[in-house]
Amino acid sequence: KKDGIKVIDYKHLDGVIWEDQKIDRKFEQGESDTDFGQFLFNVCRGDRERMDALFSAIGYLQHNYKDANNTKAICFIDERLSESAFGRSGKGVVGNAIGKMCKVSKIDGRNFKFENSFAFQLVALDTEVIYFDDVNKKFGFDKLFSIITDGIVVEKKNKDSFYIPFEESPKILITTNYSLDGSDDSSLDRQFVVEFSDYYNKKKRPIDEFGKLFFTGWNDSEWNAFDNFMLGCVQMYLREGLVEYAHVNLLQKQLIDSTKPEFVEFIQDKEFGIEYDKKELFEKFKNENTDFVDMKQNTFTGWIKKYANLKELKYTERKSGANKYFTLSNPTDVSSKVGQMEEEEMLF
Repeated sequence: KKDGIKVIDYKHLDGVIWEDQKIDRKFEQGESDTDFGQFLFNVCRGDRERMDALFSAIGYLQHNYKDANNTKAICFIDERLSESAFGRSGKGVVGNAIGKMCKVSKIDGRNFKFENSFAFQLVALDTEVIYFDDVNKKFGFDKLFSIITDGIVVEKKNKDSFYIPFEESPKILITTNYSLDGSDDSSLDRQFVVEFSDYYNKKKRPIDEFGKLFFTGWNDSEWNAFDNFMLGCVQMYLREGLVEYAHVNLLQKQLIDSTKPEFVEFIQDKEFGIEYDKKELFEKFKNENTDFVDMKQNTFTGWIKKYANLKELKYTERKSGANKYFTLSNPTDVSSKVGQMEEEEMLF
């Protein structure tokens, strides 16, 4: 529980445990100082708030309690801004750590297709976490909505399909080099994102620092410290829930991944409260960025709306004859002006 760990004999449990969920390690309460904890410290560059977010996410994935009002997919992404895949930041190591505590069904995210009839054939009744490893930009996160908030239907080759209800369905872990597609509120509300810094990369690996691979060749003492640390993450989740933190580059990454770097640089210079002619601004963008000469007006408009939604700006559009105009404004500024006007009217 949140305030302690109690060992209970199997015969005293209210229910049963799947055979495959048993962990063949001796556990004793004690030291939780482990190389894995130092590894996570480095991943977060020592930022206490980000560490709390990561620890709570690890705890959330291990615990099978599910709250219908607060269901999330845990998403580990790279902090570094890059149009190409970066990786090697340690996301997979944490995914593997979850697999040492829970029954995990790991799915190759790069080649996964929701349209495949047997897309979830690796999922079993005793699966606790579905781990989508290294998904790409076009993953289709919205297709996970029903699995995150309801349950999951599993079809296997030459076998009857079966349904796992929400209360017993697996939680979701996703690792990716990009932000997940979908700038709408429904997508963003179902994601709990933790960024991984580039402290580790292809030139600097955990083995270079710790002298051994994690989970390989550990002695009983090292495993016991790891188990205590992981259970400490569960306790943190039970105390605090999923702990939010101020993301470093997530918003900028979402903007770039949803549009293009050239567009983000172009639109960020535009002032709030100023009305812009959509066609004129579109032509100006193409003139300044010749690689987009074949771009369509509706694509450009769609990017503006995505930008406004991700930045939580108010997008206002009006038409005058054949011309179309738009304005971007900060909703807080608008509400404060309205409040000020109402106050002035009352005084008058």
